[in-house]
Amino acid sequence: MARSPVPAAEGWPGPELAGFLPKYGRMLAEDPTVAPWGVWLMLHEGKIVGDIGFTGHPDEAGRVEIGYSILPEYRGQGLTQEAVRAMVAFAFTHARITAVRADVEEENEPSHSVLAKAGFTRFGLTEGLVKWEIRRPA
Repeated sequence: MARSPVPAAEGWPGPELAGFLPKYGRMLAEDPTVAPWGVWLMLHEGKIVGDIGFTGHPDEAGRVEIGYSILPEYRGQGLTQEAVRAMVAFAFTHARITAVRADVEEENEPSHSVLAKAGFTRFGLTEGLVKWEIRRPA
């Protein structure tokens, strides 16, 4: 597997992404069109400090789901909110996308704050996950 020419901050990737990357590599090999709907990197001061992305192609209603993770020492600086806004803007450059969604554990207040500040609204709660959504502007 090729390594990134961009150095990563210590501790990145976290265990969840590290476990997913081999699967993601296989997904890309089977279907290169998934690339924009997969993993992106968060860079700060020339280092990878987190990751953000969609969980795959849009569904039949034009919705995509977003997820993200940032190293603890880079939290609270607005970096994740900036990355979320950029990913939403990217998604809405595709005419087919009607909404971007996120599922967040009920107790994860920092993530709820990121999404609220990025313009998402809560629309449900299922099995301890708060459902968030931002719809394409009219």
